[in-house]
Amino acid sequence: MKGLRVVIELRNEGRWQLRTSDLGDFVDAFGQDLLTRFCCCYLLADRLKAIYGFMNATLLPDRVNSPGGKRDFMSLYAFAASTLKELGRKLEELRTALRQQRLGDMDLWDNGLAHWEAWARDKINSRVRNKLLAHVELQELGAGLAKVRARGGGSLIAQGHELRAAESWFPLSHYCFVEAMPLKPEEFSDVIASTANLLGASQALDEQWSCVLKQRNLAPFLCRIRGGAEK
Repeated sequence: MKGLRVVIELRNEGRWQLRTSDLGDFVDAFGQDLLTRFCCCYLLADRLKAIYGFMNATLLPDRVNSPGGKRDFMSLYAFAASTLKELGRKLEELRTALRQQRLGDMDLWDNGLAHWEAWARDKINSRVRNKLLAHVELQELGAGLAKVRARGGGSLIAQGHELRAAESWFPLSHYCFVEAMPLKPEEFSDVIASTANLLGASQALDEQWSCVLKQRNLAPFLCRIRGGAEK
C-alpha cells in the first residue's frame, strides 16, 4: 500500500471529486466489509436526495394542483418512507461494525444519524412501510376503502387530461391509502413532514466517513485542478 494516495480534487465552479490512486489498496486499507456497509448507506442516502428533488418538483406552481402532481407527490412519499426504513436498518448495522472496530465518532452519531435510526424503529412508520408502502396488503387497503365508503355521498375515482396521458391518476386508491394509515387525520401531514426533514442523511453520514478516513490514515489531501474534463 506504499504510495497509496487519496485526493480531493477541487475543480471549476465548486465541483470536487474524491479519488484514490489504487482502489484495491484503498479497499484493503479501509476494510472491505466496512466500506461495503458505507456503500449500502450512501446508496440509500443518494436515492433520498433524488426523491427529494422530485418531491420539490411536484410543488411547483404548474404541478401542485395538477392530477399528475398530486399523484407524484403521494407516490414519492411512499418511495421516500420505504427508503428511509431501509436506510435505518443499514445504519444500525454500520454503527455496530464501527463500535466493534472502535471507529467513527459515536457522539456525532448520537446527534446525527441516530435520528434516522429512530425513524426506522418507530412502530407506526414500520407498520405503514410494511403494509402500505414497500408492500400493499389487500386487507389493509380494503379497510381504507371501507372508511372512504362510510363517509357517504359521492367521490372522485379517477382523473386525467385528454391530451396528456401522463397526467392521469386513480385518486380513489390514494384516498384508501390515506384512510388505511394508522394515524389521525391531523397526524398525516406530520408524518410526511418528518420524511421530508430526514432526507439530508448524506451530510450526517459524511461526518462518520471523514472520521473513519482519518482513523485509517487515509485522510485525503486537497489538489486544485484547473480545466480538464471530469472522469
